[in-house]
Amino acid sequence: MQKNDLVNVKRVGANITKLLNELLKDMTSLERKTKKLRLRINSDLKALVEALPPEERGRLISLIATQVQQVFDATGSPKVSVSGNCVGRDGIGLRASDGDFFAGVCVTGSLDQGITGGGIEAGGRY
Repeated sequence: MQKNDLVNVKRVGANITKLLNELLKDMTSLERKTKKLRLRINSDLKALVEALPPEERGRLISLIATQVQQVFDATGSPKVSVSGNCVGRDGIGLRASDGDFFAGVCVTGSLDQGITGGGIEAGGRY
């Protein structure tokens, strides 16, 4: 590598570090701001799962996805899809996407065996 290439590598590395730090700050802020809401969702989901017979639990995520999509459709917002994982773990979730950006919510565990946790994620192209 040329000396100039190493300078560019250092600059790219520094800029990526700044970008990642901004994303981490935003996610930390989101985590703090949404704690009560996430706990309420988790509690409601657990109650729904426990109240349903095992053979009906598999439909729950589709019903929730449909409800979320209906709310978004009223505002002309993102497309909702079901995701088969939870931030890289076994689980299930919903993802809303507007084409360039996505946001997802998910639970770990299973609807049959019980919810063990959850996660939020976001991403986009630049």
